[in-house]
Amino acid sequence: MKKLLKKLSAAFFAGILAVATIPGGSMWAAQDASGLSDGTAYLNINNSDWGEFEATWTNAEITGDGTYTVSMEAAEPQNLAQFNALEVVNGESVLGNRSIITVDEIKMNGEAIELQGYSYTCSADGAGVTTRVNLYNEWNKPTDDTGAVAADTRCEQDATAATPMLWKAEQLEGVKSLEVTFTVSHFGEHEDAPIVKDKVAEPLPEEGTPTYITFADTGWANQWWNDGNEYPTVTMNQATIKGEGEYTVSCEIKATEDAPAKGLAFFDIEIKDGEKYFPYGFMNVKSVKINGEEIALTGRTYTSSDDGINTRTNLYNEWVNVEDKTFGGRTADGTAGVTPTPVDVSAFADKDITSIEVTYELIAEGIPFGSYLETVEEEVDTTGPWTAFLMFADGLDNSWQNYNMGVGNEVQVTGDGVYEVSLTAEQVGATTKADPQDGALVFLVDIDGMGKAMKSVGTLRENDKEELKDTDAKVKVAIFVDGQRITSNSDNLVLGDIEGNGRFRIDISNAYDGSGTGISENPACDTAALTPEKEVKVVFSITGTGVGTAGDTDLEAYLQANGYAEGATEATTEAITEAKDDQTTAAPAADDKKDDKKEGLSGGVIAAIIGGVVVLLGAICGIVMSKKKKNE
Repeated sequence: MKKLLKKLSAAFFAGILAVATIPGGSMWAAQDASGLSDGTAYLNINNSDWGEFEATWTNAEITGDGTYTVSMEAAEPQNLAQFNALEVVNGESVLGNRSIITVDEIKMNGEAIELQGYSYTCSADGAGVTTRVNLYNEWNKPTDDTGAVAADTRCEQDATAATPMLWKAEQLEGVKSLEVTFTVSHFGEHEDAPIVKDKVAEPLPEEGTPTYITFADTGWANQWWNDGNEYPTVTMNQATIKGEGEYTVSCEIKATEDAPAKGLAFFDIEIKDGEKYFPYGFMNVKSVKINGEEIALTGRTYTSSDDGINTRTNLYNEWVNVEDKTFGGRTADGTAGVTPTPVDVSAFADKDITSIEVTYELIAEGIPFGSYLETVEEEVDTTGPWTAFLMFADGLDNSWQNYNMGVGNEVQVTGDGVYEVSLTAEQVGATTKADPQDGALVFLVDIDGMGKAMKSVGTLRENDKEELKDTDAKVKVAIFVDGQRITSNSDNLVLGDIEGNGRFRIDISNAYDGSGTGISENPACDTAALTPEKEVKVVFSITGTGVGTAGDTDLEAYLQANGYAEGATEATTEAITEAKDDQTTAAPAADDKKDDKKEGLSGGVIAAIIGGVVVLLGAICGIVMSKKKKNE
């Protein structure tokens, strides 16, 4: 029963201290408000037992500015808990998140009481759903930890002086009736808050992190919590999270006669320390099986945490609700139909539970609750300029390596035209000649922000795999190693916002981001010739961007006019392949070098290296990041 107390305690403090409610009311409130329509004001009253009691309730439908009354008449006098409130179902939308509810009068047992101050209005859940006015709440206040007015607090007077306790503690006892009269002002006024993502993901350990099921049967005789305790009747088949992708976790339960596993009282899937590695991660449930039987979900899932450490997606949890934002909540596309109990366990109430299996897709960034509300479209710069820089890593330790802006010779891209980017040995701190390694080579041009600009004007789109690689842009490259032009084939370039970070990428050879241009795949140049001792340079022409101001785009004319030496030019795919096959340089495994390559790597490269599944994960990341961008 220790875990039961833990779950009840977690639910209690998440629900009360963090002022969370179920849609339309608290799970402990005597009035079941779950069926009330949007805009209905009601009393969220709780007795000291946090249980139901017989009472007659009078609610009010808010239709505009004005004065309203709600009330409760109990069959027997009740001792009230330390949390009681006036709430409005979906009030932050119907009334507006700038609306204000002012308590005018409270009658207890038929007599008007002296108010201990004046009220304030807030959001009951922190995500702009239920509107709340605290009548007596010992755990809430109108200010944040710094003493400033909380972001969702509204008041007609000085909000810092408002109170969440409008009556005295001794008045919690012997309450048979309660009547609250209040005035609504600023009805329909909204203010859309910007989306704030202030959590920074930590790098996922090389060994990954486990994902598993936690559950308890209805008798709490068989359970599993990944807390270091032994649960002899349960065999948990965990999976190891290595990055975004699809995972299956399962368990077998071998109950005993003294401890039968009847039904489910609690059931979720979790990622250990997931909030550190995927603070906005979303677990998209694909399949749930109980006793081998596929279970259809009765609602949509959402992902959150009950402790700010482990990530969880509730499949049956009657102690929390979707409005509990203590440790965040996120979905793929808003909150319509989401529930903490999407699995209907009633069919298994009298059945022995022998196995549970869940398959889900981990998406690195879901949409945090609140951001699905009406938001102002991000203003995108389509005029430029945008910074282009050269990213290059040959794979050798302490040699040629750059993944960042601000290091090499960059250029400001103003639209269609011809541009140069380069890196020197001095700039990257190289002391030896570059030696490209199979499975480790990175060679590309990134144009920061231009991918976002092109997407906004329609010259960069998602392909049928939801990757931002369908583009009107055309690029040709000339590559110079220590002043000599090497063989290249611009037809093999992969273009687009490949990592979903707003950059327009010209991938020449890249083993990590899933572009398919790695040495062992289909590079756009003779990678064996990428052995600069002093400098590596890319001169490129780009057309069809649809942004900025167009200039001359004739690459060969530019090279001739700027005195570039003649040499190798464009080659066929067969020629590139032959040159690649002739490469004889040693190729140590990428895993042997990953510890030395973590510093300064881009997001896609880091994920590939420390995840240990280089090419596959890069492809997954590309797809999922494009999904995330689409949802935003």
